[in-house]
Amino acid sequence: MEERRAKRMKSTLLSRVLEKAAKLQTSYAPYFPNDLIFKIMLLLPIKTLLRFTCVCKTWYKLINSSDFVEAYNSQADSVLIFYKQVNHRSPSAFCVETQVKQPGGFLIFDNVLCSHSQPSTVHLMQLQDGCGVITELNISCFNAILATCNGLVLMRSKGKPGRVVVMNPMTRKFISFPMGTINVLKESYGLVFSHGKGVYKVVHLFQDDMRFFSCEILSLRTRSWKAVDGPDFGLIRQFAYAPVSAIGALHWLPDSSGASHVVSMGIDDESFAVRGLPKMTSLHDRLVAIGDLLSFVFASSANQIEVWILKGLYGTDWIRQYTIHVDAIPSALVPVHSMVPIFTLNGTVMVFRGQGKLYSYDFLLEEIRQVELGTETFHGSGLPHANNLATWEPLESLS
Repeated sequence: MEERRAKRMKSTLLSRVLEKAAKLQTSYAPYFPNDLIFKIMLLLPIKTLLRFTCVCKTWYKLINSSDFVEAYNSQADSVLIFYKQVNHRSPSAFCVETQVKQPGGFLIFDNVLCSHSQPSTVHLMQLQDGCGVITELNISCFNAILATCNGLVLMRSKGKPGRVVVMNPMTRKFISFPMGTINVLKESYGLVFSHGKGVYKVVHLFQDDMRFFSCEILSLRTRSWKAVDGPDFGLIRQFAYAPVSAIGALHWLPDSSGASHVVSMGIDDESFAVRGLPKMTSLHDRLVAIGDLLSFVFASSANQIEVWILKGLYGTDWIRQYTIHVDAIPSALVPVHSMVPIFTLNGTVMVFRGQGKLYSYDFLLEEIRQVELGTETFHGSGLPHANNLATWEPLESLS
């Protein structure tokens, strides 16, 4: 149902922008209708589109219009983004740490080599025909990716003074800000988009030296931090996992296991609330976004995983939507209680990791299989991501 609804929305969006493009007086290319050129450009990879912005002003305005970016982003597939150590960093590597030090903190097109004792670069993993295809983006930074949202990633530099960096790794555009509160006991970062206000926000939830949890939010529009009321004392014990954005809120599990509730912060109203979980969590249970919905993935027995869905922050209850039976899984697979859900692909496939391997479960086919990684192993963690043209900058519509 969720997949059909998403396809209808994409089809309606595409029809609307194609109709708008066809009515424009400006021609994108001689002898070709505008809607055809628009369709062709939607099929091109991002690197090609970035080159096309240099062809002429007309194509630059098209590719950087809000209509084109929205249509292009709506068809982007989900991937996994993560850091991975490499033996040698390329001399042409784009080093975020070095670029941040440039005046203004915006993108400067000199690829300066970073010095680092254990070089790591940003990688993407796509699932294609049951295989995990890993691509290195040739982007390096000294710290891990803290959060992702709509094609943007949040990173934090370790230099002094530290900086918070929001970046689109595909276009390599980024913006950096001074860090908020520092010298905290525990902390967690989130990156969200407020549809009500049309702005991206960086959320910093932390425990101070008095052991109270406080929250501050950075608006990418105002480019300044502001303090908001944090959750009540005792609701969070530790930040074991990255927060999950779904149903208009950012959600935290309050402990690595034994949690009976979720702590949520509304993206628009910036207030905290508590919602009970259908089951007490164990070590490998997680919150995962499935499309726009929030799911709780729970290993209920040695051969069964339950997926519970919450469709709204208020006025709705958890529903057990899927039951994954693993009796028929080959014996080579890891035990159920060692399988950790990490992300979903377009709301139809959930990906698990366990003991250096990845597994995908297709909700429609109701089958689980090991993802072929060749000689690669996957022991780290990653975050869901979308390869698109997302930006925090205001865009003009086609006219």
